[in-house]
Amino acid sequence: MYGFFLYVVAPDREFRQEMTRAEKVAVASGQTVTKIQKGSPVLIGHNKSYNQGPLRIKPGKNGKPVFEPFGDWKQVRNTGELVAEWTYTGVARETIERIYHPDGSLDVLSYTVPAMLNGESVRETRLVYFVIGQPADTLVVHHWFLKHGKEVKTSWSYDAQGKHPVPEGWKFQRF
Repeated sequence: MYGFFLYVVAPDREFRQEMTRAEKVAVASGQTVTKIQKGSPVLIGHNKSYNQGPLRIKPGKNGKPVFEPFGDWKQVRNTGELVAEWTYTGVARETIERIYHPDGSLDVLSYTVPAMLNGESVRETRLVYFVIGQPADTLVVHHWFLKHGKEVKTSWSYDAQGKHPVPEGWKFQRF
C-alpha cells in the first residue's frame, strides 16, 4: 500500500525508469543495490517537489528487479520546505505518514494497525486530521478497513479508536 496522498513513494515503474546503467548491470548479475533514491520532481499546487529516501533493489523472478523502499522518506519542495515524511513499517509497503502545513505544523497523520471487524482480522488505516494551528488537537479521524488490500468499510470519528463517531449526516469540512 502506498498511502493516500501525492506525498508517497513512486510506483515501481518510476523506480525502474530512474535506475542507472550500473545499477541495472549489478541487479542483472544477481547483486542487491541499496541507494538513496531521489525521485523526479512532481508539481503539487504551484510548487515542484521530490521524494527522497532509501531504496533496496534486488534481483527478482524473470530478471525483473524488485524494489523495496524502507526506512525514512521525505517529500521536499525545491525551495527546501518539508511537505511530508513517512516511515516504512516493515509490513508490505505500509507507512506512517506525516503531512505538514507550509508553516511546518502537523496537518495529517496516517498509519495502519491490525484490527478486528465482524470477527475477522483486517488492516485499519487511520487518517488523523489536526485542528489547523493546533497540531496537538485532533479534528477528526477517517478509518479505512481493508481485507486483502480491498476496502470493506470506512467511517469517521472524533478519536483514533473510533469510539466517538461523527453524527449522522455529518460532512467533512476542513476550511
